[in-house]
Amino acid sequence: MIINFLILNNFKSFNGKTAISFANGLTVITGLNTTGKSNIIDAINFALGKYKAKPEHLINKGKKEASVRLVLMGKNKYILSIHRKINIYGEESLCMNGRISDDKNMPYNDFNFTLLDSDSHNQFNHADLKTFMDKLKEESSKKQVILVSTKRDTFDYADQIICLQTGKNKLKIIKI
Repeated sequence: MIINFLILNNFKSFNGKTAISFANGLTVITGLNTTGKSNIIDAINFALGKYKAKPEHLINKGKKEASVRLVLMGKNKYILSIHRKINIYGEESLCMNGRISDDKNMPYNDFNFTLLDSDSHNQFNHADLKTFMDKLKEESSKKQVILVSTKRDTFDYADQIICLQTGKNKLKIIKI
């Protein structure tokens, strides 16, 4: 299963609803510092039950709850919708395809994507970055790869570039 789209509602720096669609292959998420690039990876991991933090670090300032909906598509166009909410008291709920569920029912073995934050490659010199990106591009022919990066050298490898605008958490999506 790969990520088809993501809907954030008051999650971290994203105020209100924000929807993001993802392409197959390699997606690079870019933007200036503090625009929310890493928050997209955090949101995916939160929906999957892999990211925990205090409610005040997950909920947009002044709001009472946050939610993330992750929609995945599998073989034969099978769709899995994962929706996780958290309120200011730390109470979480999880629904899969509209039914109340828990993390033990998460089909992790069916997921066919890799998430990489900027820590995975920021310290590379130019030659090492090229080798890293060549390997990622090869991997992206077999599975979906989502990479946070501000390095322009990564853009040439991307099947999709998602560019976050400064301070507005408004998405400008550039598809190649």
